[in-house]
Amino acid sequence: MVKLVYLLDKPFIVETDDKSLETVFSQKSISRRIARWYDELSEYPVTFKYITGASNTVADGISRRADFEDGHSLETIAAATCVRARVKRGMNAVVSEIVQRYSEDPHTQKIILALRGDPTAATEKFKFVDRYCLDGEKLMYTGPNDEVPRLVVPVIDELINALFFGFHDEAVYGHPGIDRTLRLVEEHYYWRHMTRSIRAYVKSCETCQRTKAWNSKPPGLLQSQPIARGRWTHVAMDFIVALPETRAKLDSVLVVVDQLTKRAHFVPCKGTASARDIAELYRDRIFVLHGVPVEILSDRDPKFTSTVWSTLCGMLGTRQKLTSAFRHQANGVTERLNQTIENYLRAFTSGASDDWDEYLSLAEFAYNSRYQQSISMAPFEADLGYLPSTPATMMTPPRATGAERQRRAQGKTFLEHQADRLATVRRDAALD
Repeated sequence: MVKLVYLLDKPFIVETDDKSLETVFSQKSISRRIARWYDELSEYPVTFKYITGASNTVADGISRRADFEDGHSLETIAAATCVRARVKRGMNAVVSEIVQRYSEDPHTQKIILALRGDPTAATEKFKFVDRYCLDGEKLMYTGPNDEVPRLVVPVIDELINALFFGFHDEAVYGHPGIDRTLRLVEEHYYWRHMTRSIRAYVKSCETCQRTKAWNSKPPGLLQSQPIARGRWTHVAMDFIVALPETRAKLDSVLVVVDQLTKRAHFVPCKGTASARDIAELYRDRIFVLHGVPVEILSDRDPKFTSTVWSTLCGMLGTRQKLTSAFRHQANGVTERLNQTIENYLRAFTSGASDDWDEYLSLAEFAYNSRYQQSISMAPFEADLGYLPSTPATMMTPPRATGAERQRRAQGKTFLEHQADRLATVRRDAALD
């Protein structure tokens, strides 16, 4: 927001065709977004006055000028613009530039010279030089737990920021946290002090700071749900309601999660949908992919307690399990996921927030691609057995995850490993 210094100490009136602004300062309950605007406007003695849109011709003329300057200096946005342009033209170009710019990083250049037998670069000066190798012009690194070598990136801010944008800011990943961003990047790339730089980048991400809620440990004790022994045999369902209405007249999201693999589907719907409508949505979007579940866990929403829904579950042979009244934590899987969805949509939707349904499928992909601590892998890996490629991963070879290598070493089936892992996580949480 541009500081209007000449208005700081003088009462003034703002004429607007948005009638809701007349009462913006007298609302008893406000959202965090409005609270941020309160903070910006608190410096000015401003009063909003409503006028009809037809008489607001001056403001319309200015706001619709194609050559209007928004006041942001080119220097401020130059770096971000360059990074976005680089990623949009493809990770292939980024990988090529990484190789071309090895000479600009003295440490990387000395390792390359040592591998090529240059007498001026003694190998004993470089710790773990045996973990590096050359693949043509590419410098590769193989860590203690790596099955496939990773591409070494020279420590150049421009290149590292391009990778951060590709693995953190892009809609297919949806601004994951520090640990998940690290796992995404380290599957394919390596550079010195990588963990430190990723932590600094995510902590300084303005979108993450603005859109994500603070997560604290819930008080009290609740009984854990039984651990599922098969994919999509035990699912949890919940609704996100009262979202801004989209152009398609949608204002809610049906969230369905498999309790074993943590894979989820996000289905846009109307808040006025009946139990029969929800049953049809489940049939068309979930049943056709995963079949009939043994058990459905849900809260006590009237849609789930209705006779229609109970009858449907009975016909399918599915047990209906309702959580305790007024205890959202009892269905913690979907409640936490609801917050993740809302954070994602806040980060990518427009100011009007009436286009969130256009981003919902990408939000689903981003969530299912993220590493989950409870299962030691991403939901896609747990359900499908592999992690789908994205533009940021197309140029590097696929790698088996640590959890998959551990499972192979123990000789367990995937489902046995998943059940044991969930039991271990719950036991550790109980001890804490």
